[in-house]
Amino acid sequence: MYLADGQAPKRRLEDTCVPMSTGELARLHEERRGTDWSEGESGRPIEDVDDAAELLLRSMLRTSPSNPRDVSGTALSDLLTLLALSTSSGTLTRAGELLLCRPKTGDQTELLVYQYRETAGGEVKAGRRWQTPLLVAFTETLSTIEARIGTTPVSLPSGQQLQIQDYPVVAVREAIANALTHGDHRDRQPVYVEHSPQLLDVRSPGPLVSGISPANILTHPPKPRFPKLAEAMRACGLAERWGQGIDRMYKEMIRSGRSVPIVEVAAGDQPETTVRFLGGPPNSRITKFISTLPANEQDDTDTLLVVATLASRRTVNAKQLAGTIQRGPEAAQAVLMRLAQGSAQLLEPTPRTHGRKHPDYRLRSEAVAALGPALAYQSRPQADIDRKVRDHVREYGTINSAAVQRMLDVDVYAARDVLRKLVNRKILVRTSEQRRGTAVKYGPGARFPSTPRKSALATTSAVAPLFDSTNVEEGPVE
Repeated sequence: MYLADGQAPKRRLEDTCVPMSTGELARLHEERRGTDWSEGESGRPIEDVDDAAELLLRSMLRTSPSNPRDVSGTALSDLLTLLALSTSSGTLTRAGELLLCRPKTGDQTELLVYQYRETAGGEVKAGRRWQTPLLVAFTETLSTIEARIGTTPVSLPSGQQLQIQDYPVVAVREAIANALTHGDHRDRQPVYVEHSPQLLDVRSPGPLVSGISPANILTHPPKPRFPKLAEAMRACGLAERWGQGIDRMYKEMIRSGRSVPIVEVAAGDQPETTVRFLGGPPNSRITKFISTLPANEQDDTDTLLVVATLASRRTVNAKQLAGTIQRGPEAAQAVLMRLAQGSAQLLEPTPRTHGRKHPDYRLRSEAVAALGPALAYQSRPQADIDRKVRDHVREYGTINSAAVQRMLDVDVYAARDVLRKLVNRKILVRTSEQRRGTAVKYGPGARFPSTPRKSALATTSAVAPLFDSTNVEEGPVE
């Protein structure tokens, strides 16, 4: 497959064009012809189906969230025909072999490799390798990962307590299911899962399917590499019928107070696609804030991406948001207007750009107060907080939670934390009988700084420097 001048076809890689490899040309040729490698004959008889894989298949079909089926009385041959996993000659397709059969004797091909490290660059502390059947490997891999995922309790304003996982299992499940469904099994290379508290990588063989890139993966219509394999995975509830798996990864990561997944494609003789989740402590303020949004907005990918964007920058407009939500500027403008004028009442246009076609939008003051230190541009040095509280107490004698909320533009939880730290440092002390609620007041504690030495004379001198202060006697002003 070469051009008229004898040169190999090229593809765009960022800002340059590079020659396509033989493997890339073969993939492109098959995709354009509509060839489905997974529906070809494997030569394996139905009797080769693994017993454990068959039990899993029946269980998954019975509990599939999209289309549950009672197949308890269905013969295996009829079940495989129903799922298009067998051919007219009675043998398994390649998809059937991949999902349900153990490797042939002497075949050492691995399907999935899992490695756990205590630090991203450290030694492997635990690892496991799986061959086919895919259904067994997928189930056991998820169990292995879940056993090493910790949780952080987060109390919501409603009183409900959530357990925020180090990596949302729903997101990890979607990433592994996507890798096994859309990875290029023709390369006979395994899917790799690299797990540490700092990051979790899922690497699958082959590039993204032609036409899909990291820049449009959120909004591109579903396009499976192997349609028959994808259909069987969907029937088992392991793949998303409507192409919402990537959306779900993004939503789960943002809702748990974490960065969105990173999707990368590495070119070369053995191209591979990586989905990366960043770990670390969750930003619980974002989790709490999202829980207060209208129910329809909590489950909207565009809304959550707007929240994540405005947690790191003060303003955003349609042109800037378009690339983030992977839509055009007009669609991005519609999202911003809905969040400004709809039930969420989340955004407002800045006064300076209000009249523009695509104004800059910022979070409303209520959202800023609720998110508080979750905003990268909202954090205050402790010294600044101390100074504001001291000045208030000197002027009014006491301070309470409501005053801290107004003064620092934070919500009740952040105000509580500010007061608690100051009490622990003995800068403040509770002065009211009440111990809970808005009536609790605080006054100067044992370590409250003394009043700065600043006399009326010094103030007068600063205003009227011609006045000779050396001859002034202290006493009452007549």
